[in-house]
Amino acid sequence: MPAILGPILGFRGADDTTWRVSALWVLPARDAAPKPNASGAVLAIAPAVALATNAERTAWRVDFSVTRPNKSEVYVDYALPGAAKNWFAVPSAGLPLQTGFASCNGFADPKYKKKVAGPRNARWEHLLGKHKKHPLHVLLLGGDQVYGDSIWRACDLDWLAKWLDLGAKKKAEFSPTPEQRKAVAKFYFDLYCERWQQEGVKDVLAGVPTLMMWDDHDIFDGWGSHDEPLQNTLVFKAIFAEADAAFRVFQLQVKPGEAPPGSIAGAALSYAQRVNEIAIVVLDLRSERTPEQVLAPKSWERVLAAIDLAAAAGPKHLFVVSGPPVLFPSASTFEKVIDAIPGEQDVEDDLRDRWGSKPHVKARETLVQRLLRAAAANRVRVTLLSGDVHMAALGMIKSTRQPAAPPDAHIIYNLVSSPIVHAPPSKLAIFALKLLDKELEIGRDIDAKMLKLPGADARYLAQRNWLRLRGDALGVVNAEWWVESKDPAKDVMYAKPINPVA
Repeated sequence: MPAILGPILGFRGADDTTWRVSALWVLPARDAAPKPNASGAVLAIAPAVALATNAERTAWRVDFSVTRPNKSEVYVDYALPGAAKNWFAVPSAGLPLQTGFASCNGFADPKYKKKVAGPRNARWEHLLGKHKKHPLHVLLLGGDQVYGDSIWRACDLDWLAKWLDLGAKKKAEFSPTPEQRKAVAKFYFDLYCERWQQEGVKDVLAGVPTLMMWDDHDIFDGWGSHDEPLQNTLVFKAIFAEADAAFRVFQLQVKPGEAPPGSIAGAALSYAQRVNEIAIVVLDLRSERTPEQVLAPKSWERVLAAIDLAAAAGPKHLFVVSGPPVLFPSASTFEKVIDAIPGEQDVEDDLRDRWGSKPHVKARETLVQRLLRAAAANRVRVTLLSGDVHMAALGMIKSTRQPAAPPDAHIIYNLVSSPIVHAPPSKLAIFALKLLDKELEIGRDIDAKMLKLPGADARYLAQRNWLRLRGDALGVVNAEWWVESKDPAKDVMYAKPINPVA
C-alpha cells in the first residue's frame, strides 16, 4: 500500500564530511517499519523510528547519513520498495549554500481561496521548477506550514463550537474528556496528512531537506496573543498540547522527549544549525507566548547566548528566523483604537502578535541590540528571515553609534517572504501600512525603515511569493523574491545582494 504521507525530508545537521537528513513517512499502522533504498554516497541508513500512532496510522522517521563530496554536489536517490524515486542534493563543505524560505501554506478561512491570483499551489510548483534546474540544499519554513483555524469548524469537534458560545465562567470550568482530546489529536494528524500530500507541496518536501518553525496558525489564529483568561482555559491548553505533539512529529520529526537537532537547551523549541558558511538560529516564538511575552525570560537568556555562540563560530552569514517580522509597522495607533472598543475584535490578536506591539518592544530592542553587537564583534553579516504578514517586504535596521571596524556590520536586513499559498492582504491594508511607516522605532541609536525591493516601485508587494537565498563563490547571498503575477509566464523576481562583512 502506498504511503499515506511522505516522504517529508528534514535536515539533521552537517559537518565537513557528513550530511544528515531524515525522511518521514506515515503508513497504515499494520504495515511494517519502512525500509527505504538509496543510491549515491549514502554512508548509512538507520532503522526506522516510530514517532507517533494515530487512528491506525504510524508516523516513522528514517535517518540518512551521506558522505559529502570533495567538490560540487552529489545527488541521493531514495524510495520505499515499489514506490517512485525521490532525490535530494548534498553540497560539498566548500560549496556556496543554496537555500529557500517560505511561509503561510494554507488559508485562515475558506473565503480567502477565492482571492488568490492562480492555482492554490502555484508558488510551490514554481519553487519545484527552480529546484529541478538549480537544486536547493535546505528549505527554511518560517511558520504556518498548516492552518489549524478550521478546528473551530470541524464537524467531529462540534463541542468546540458550543464551548465558544459559553460564558466566561463556564468556559473556565469546562474540562475536555479523554475522547474529546483524542479527537483534537486526530484533527492535527489529519491536517498534516492532508495539507502536505497536495501536488507541488509533497514534491518539494520530498526533494529538499527542511528546517521548520511554527507560528500561530500551526495551532490556530493568534495563539498566545489572546487574553490570558482564555489562554489559561483547559480547552486552550488541551488544544495546544495536541498541536504541539503534532508539530514535533511532523515539523521537527522527533519522538516524545527527544530534542530537535541543534536544540537550544532551555529555550522552548528554538534551535541552531551551521551549514557551510551559514549559521542559522530559529526562534520558537509560540511555545511560551502570552500577551506580555514572546519568550520566557530564561529562554531569552539562552537564545541570546546561542546567537553569540553561532556568530562567534566563524560563519560569513548568520540567519535568524523570526516568524513575525522584527521590523514592521507596529500599528500601535490601531491597537489604541481597538482597545477602546468593547468586545473581542477579529484583528486584535494579529496586532498583538507583532514585535511592535507595546508589550513586546523591549524584547525586540534587546534582540536587535544583541544582533548588532554580535555582527560587529564577529565580522558576520546578520540577516533576519520572516513571514506571517502575507506580502514581500524588505526592512533595514541600522545602528547610528560610532561603528567599530568593520563599519558595514552595523546594518541588518529583515527579509520578509509570505505567503506561498494564502491570499495577500487588501489594497486598503497596504495603504494603511504606508501611513504607519513613521512608527518604525526600535530603540536608542537605531534607525529603522522599510525599503523598496530593488526594481520594485513599492515597499510592500501584496502578491504571493517565496524567497530564494542563492549563495555565490564570493560569499554573497543573493536574496531573490519570486513574486506571482496573473500570468504565470511573467513571474517577477526582485533581487537584493546581501554581502558578507568586509
